[in-house]
Amino acid sequence: ATLTSWYVLFLSSAVVAGSAIDLHINLRNRGRPNLNNSSFAIALGLLSSFVAVFFILVHYKFFDRIKQGGWLELAAAFFMILCWIVGVPVLTQHNGIASSLHGECPALDIENKSIPTVPGSNLFFFCWFCLIASINIPLRWKTAQAMQFAHASSNPPASSSPKDLGDEVDGSDEVDDDSL
Repeated sequence: ATLTSWYVLFLSSAVVAGSAIDLHINLRNRGRPNLNNSSFAIALGLLSSFVAVFFILVHYKFFDRIKQGGWLELAAAFFMILCWIVGVPVLTQHNGIASSLHGECPALDIENKSIPTVPGSNLFFFCWFCLIASINIPLRWKTAQAMQFAHASSNPPASSSPKDLGDEVDGSDEVDDDSL
């Protein structure tokens, strides 16, 4: 149930990491000292990508010891929520590297007007996509757990015999034809 959200988190965080790497290279080539936010975005994007790939592989049973939909998956999802709750405000703040919707970050172009503007819209949107996907994972996890509980409570265990459940299997009294 959470696989789709892990894919969205992986793809979105890969875009964040890629855009931040491109921005970091552009800033370094221009001699700009403000590399901290781009380094933070790269680290956050790569961390999210690795965690998402790990749980995608768990869903495809590459790791036998880790249960799909288990408590480790829920803990990792909450860790990703925490990371992106910190990351989105830092990266999208005023004068941040992802502060713009319209494709440029004006804070990076204050000192020298001859420097071309730096794309910002990919970082802005995909930071938010990562946060939303991270929040969606525990919601889908809880839904899957509720469905498993409902399915388990509506179907008795297969090893039960009619005598374990009582004499009446379907609730009706059966009368032997020979006894009449």
